[in-house]
Amino acid sequence: WGKSSRPIRVVKPAHQWTGRPGMTDPKERLKDMDQEGIDVAVLFGGGLSAATIGLVENPKLALATCHAYNDWLAEFCASAPDRLKGVAIVPFQDPEEAAKELKRAVRELGLLAVRVPTWPEGTNPGDRRFDPIYAAAEQLGVPACLHLLSARTIGADRFDNFFFKHVFYGAD
Repeated sequence: WGKSSRPIRVVKPAHQWTGRPGMTDPKERLKDMDQEGIDVAVLFGGGLSAATIGLVENPKLALATCHAYNDWLAEFCASAPDRLKGVAIVPFQDPEEAAKELKRAVRELGLLAVRVPTWPEGTNPGDRRFDPIYAAAEQLGVPACLHLLSARTIGADRFDNFFFKHVFYGAD
């Protein structure tokens, strides 16, 4: 009940996650890993990714979202830090702030890498504008991991041959 003594309306999401419990529960993830004989998992996240955060137009909102996601991921991994390792996301919209968030994610949260979108801000990930992010990764001694983009059409036109298109976007 709210202050007006009216019941609070609960809205159900249009889509309910139906995947394995190990995708959202770290204890269940460990059971899945044990069943598959996996000692250590490096987690790149799920629905929120470096690519999707790049679609957020407001750089401050993107930074706050990355900050919250990295906190959540660190908490998820903390249940088994020797087996669950997280990869941070940072807002490529603001490379200076992204570098600061990467430093926080590694130094304070224990994440071990940064996820790089394949088409940040509509350009190549190697654009000089993103140098502060890569400089921070180098200073921290962590890899910058280029992770494939699930939306196969974004940026696909920059590759002129079958091999490169499928390295980043997978087979159709």
